[in-house]
Amino acid sequence: QHILDFFSNILYLVDANQFIFEPSNHTKVSERDFAYQIWLPLLKKLFHINNDLVRTKAGETVLSGSTYSKADLYQNHNSIIGFKVDIRVIFDFKQDNFDIVCGEACISLPGQNKLEHDKSKLLREGK
Repeated sequence: QHILDFFSNILYLVDANQFIFEPSNHTKVSERDFAYQIWLPLLKKLFHINNDLVRTKAGETVLSGSTYSKADLYQNHNSIIGFKVDIRVIFDFKQDNFDIVCGEACISLPGQNKLEHDKSKLLREGK
């Protein structure tokens, strides 16, 4: 039943967000439209396991170890902040949280620079 619900949700999201998927609207749609209206509901449905064993977090947030890693690279600089990602899947355990997955959203017709930048960011953060 959960699998059917999941696929039903995909069909609903595609149907309810046809404007976002229409190529002629690419200048009117932002990457956050994709993240918030497509990916977050889909991930929420997918990861609703055992009373939300994991949770999603969105909106240009920094992974827990990212700032430390970046500070190691830029030792002569102050106020280092790690690389920000659009979507994270997090497991909470007692007072700690652990990043399981991070993701970047983009518009339907991204430029090559955007793809390369997001890919390199995810590779750095996913190590």
